Amino acid sequence: MRIAIIILLIFLISACQNNTFQKIENKVQSEQKQFTISKYDEANKRLFVVVNDLKNANDSLLLQTIQNIIKSVGGYDYDNLSLFNDERFADYKTVIDPELMATGLFRDSYLAEYDRANNTVLLFPLIAEKVKEYSLK
Repeated sequence: MRIAIIILLIFLISACQNNTFQKIENKVQSEQKQFTISKYDEANKRLFVVVNDLKNANDSLLLQTIQNIIKSVGGYDYDNLSLFNDERFADYKTVIDPELMATGLFRDSYLAEYDRANNTVLLFPLIAEKVKEYSLK
């Protein structure tokens, strides 16, 4: 009996977590067509977001985009948000094909990182000459 209850609880928790990601994705896609959530790392509470049609973004546009994303997913359980302009790279760099990493495209595609606890944004985190940190109000 205990095993059946444990299995049921695990199933329900898993279903709820998958449902949370689906709610995030649906809400974001319905409210903001300019970006989509590519992945949710539940263990590390990190959202991987892909920005559509934003290849040559300036700081102001990126900050506004991040604020729009934050408004759309603010009620959900995440600590960090990684912003990319290419779906192929919307993941941790350790997961990306090493040959693809060697091209520098991951570095160029990684537009920003948002730290929810400190309410800060790091733009172009992997490009030393462009990296900038902003505090959001």
